[in-house]
Amino acid sequence: MDNCLTEPQRGVLDRLLRAQLLMLEQSFFTGREGLARRAHARAGLVQHPPDPAEDEPGYDARTHDALTDALRRLHGPDFGRCRGCEAEIPFERLVAKPQTTRCCCCETAIEHSA
Repeated sequence: MDNCLTEPQRGVLDRLLRAQLLMLEQSFFTGREGLARRAHARAGLVQHPPDPAEDEPGYDARTHDALTDALRRLHGPDFGRCRGCEAEIPFERLVAKPQTTRCCCCETAIEHSA
């Protein structure tokens, strides 16, 4: 199966994936630092124990895993091909969501069947 993406396109996607991973990880650590400050401030004000669910950072492990997996697969022969129908995924779709593994048609079909 030929590579449907050029090396410059793969370079663009590599930078996008790395930037998205970095932003996700930074938001996690920023949230954790903010959490420590809130917990410390609350200790002096609140008479009851804090609710642990309230302090969970907005870290999306599925997104992190999808981005990491896409980065790992990026230079393989199947990256940019739909896992459903094996058609080329348009570069514009990959730029918008570089971790995607399906074309719009297959993604829509899966969403409507769920």
